[in-house]
Amino acid sequence: MDSSLVKLAGDQASIHVKQLRNSVYIYPPVILMVVFSVIIFLLAFVVPKFVTIFETHGANLPLLTAYVVGASNFLLHRSIYVILPIFWLFAGACGLLYSPQGLYRFHKLLLQIPIIKRFEYSAALSTLLLEYRSLLSLGVSPQRAYDEAVAKVDNTYLRQELKAMSKSMAGGEGLSLPMGKLGMLPKPVVATLAASEETDEQLAIYQSVAEVYAARNETEGRTMISVTEASSILLLGLSVGTMVIAMYLPIFKVCQCVSSH
Repeated sequence: MDSSLVKLAGDQASIHVKQLRNSVYIYPPVILMVVFSVIIFLLAFVVPKFVTIFETHGANLPLLTAYVVGASNFLLHRSIYVILPIFWLFAGACGLLYSPQGLYRFHKLLLQIPIIKRFEYSAALSTLLLEYRSLLSLGVSPQRAYDEAVAKVDNTYLRQELKAMSKSMAGGEGLSLPMGKLGMLPKPVVATLAASEETDEQLAIYQSVAEVYAARNETEGRTMISVTEASSILLLGLSVGTMVIAMYLPIFKVCQCVSSH
């Protein structure tokens, strides 16, 4: 009964890690889509209303206003040059992510970005350690527990790298061996795992290390989401503010001319 509860707790923790990972990679693109949709709406439907007013009064447009009006005209009259790149980019991204080789290369590319590398490593390690620990507690052999735990890792590149180390578990060795060879854990942590594998504290040490990396994964994931939110708000504020200033500059100029006469 206790082993079953341990396995259930491990599964719940793995699901939470997966949900957080999905949030980190789905939420930012959605936010950016909303931001760019607002910008496109303003350029396509709001700015032209002001352009009509400017043309009626024959106002000379300041440089900033001319740039915004030019962007609006480009979007209205040459929208195909905006739609096609977006379409091809979307189609290419779908083709990449739905292809096993493409997904492998994409996940490998993500690991080149330091902050994402730390997030991916902590997600993979917490999932691997929790699942491996829970399976060992049920009496599963180390190699089978390792193979099943590796299958739960979401990053395709890391999963393939971990799978390649499966043979090293054939002799009943613990998790410290593949972790040490792959360099996914600091050497002191690997040494601690290796020492615990010779004692009855093995499962407790696995649990402790897994909880540390799960907490790190939670912190890094929330930080990435917060940075995305702040950046999106800043981008939207700058864009909308620029357009508002650009549209009101000619109006102020017209008012000054009228008051001077």
